[in-house]
Amino acid sequence: GSMRLPLWFAIGRALPDVRGWVLSLDQRTEEWSTTETPEKVAPRLLAETSIAAGTDLAIAIGLTHNPFHDVDHYIHEAGLPIGSLLVLGPDTEPGPHAVPSAAWAAGWARAAREHARSAATATGSTHAHPFMAAPAGVAMMLGHQWNLMPATTIYEHLRPGYAPTLTI
Repeated sequence: GSMRLPLWFAIGRALPDVRGWVLSLDQRTEEWSTTETPEKVAPRLLAETSIAAGTDLAIAIGLTHNPFHDVDHYIHEAGLPIGSLLVLGPDTEPGPHAVPSAAWAAGWARAAREHARSAATATGSTHAHPFMAAPAGVAMMLGHQWNLMPATTIYEHLRPGYAPTLTI
């Protein structure tokens, strides 16, 4: 069924890879499954900025478009205790065809989690704040891989800004 990205992330997190769960969803005309052999993909750092309002880590996923300006604006407006903001994107330009397959999404999600985990460890962050501009399958796969991460508040995009949806 149709769900928003934070719920896909939460389902992936509630049924994690480390516990052996296998998840799938219909991504447009294909079935994407967490059993796909991940491609070797490295997220490209689209932006990194210091907010210096706390120690939390904000991670914007920019696969369908680069959400940097919207997320940065929301963080300042909401007064979130963010130390730094990372925007992770595809190896090409963000857009409707930046995620070519489930295998690519699985590899990208694992690599993005590693990037976020390293950043959280390096900065001493005890809370992560993901913002997503991605296909639902990537949100699910990212949540499915989101182990050994700090407490996480997931945000829903609502024009003209965002709203915290769930904390896990």
